[in-house]
Amino acid sequence: MNNIMRSYVLGLLSRREYSRVELIKKLILKGLEKKTIELILQDLENKGLQSDLRFAENYVNMRRRRGYGPMRILIELKKRGIDKNIAVMCVNPSSSSWLKLAIITKNKKFGTEYPQDQIQYAKQVRYLHYKGFTNIHINTVLDHEEN
Repeated sequence: MNNIMRSYVLGLLSRREYSRVELIKKLILKGLEKKTIELILQDLENKGLQSDLRFAENYVNMRRRRGYGPMRILIELKKRGIDKNIAVMCVNPSSSSWLKLAIITKNKKFGTEYPQDQIQYAKQVRYLHYKGFTNIHINTVLDHEEN
């Protein structure tokens, strides 16, 4: 049974990265005991086949490409069971590249024009908050006409 479940997990990991917590949830649904799950996952981690750090790095890159900001990505990583220190290290919320992404995201949705009225301004603020950008990013993007 352990070899079958190990093969099952390897199959999952061959398609994409999974966090340890995601794999635990999948294996519990398959009816495995926690001791067995722990042994399988520890073995895979020791062999470098499963890594929360690698998962977090890949996840951050994937979400960045879709225009999501650091705050949203941090929340999503937490939901996937990634340790806060690993998440913060991979996201690096203070990086200047997030401001560039906020500008690109805003311009893609609303164009390069500066908001003409409070309604448009509020709409853009809400959108950028939804995407996960900080108030500093949003204020910088929307309060400067040279986007």
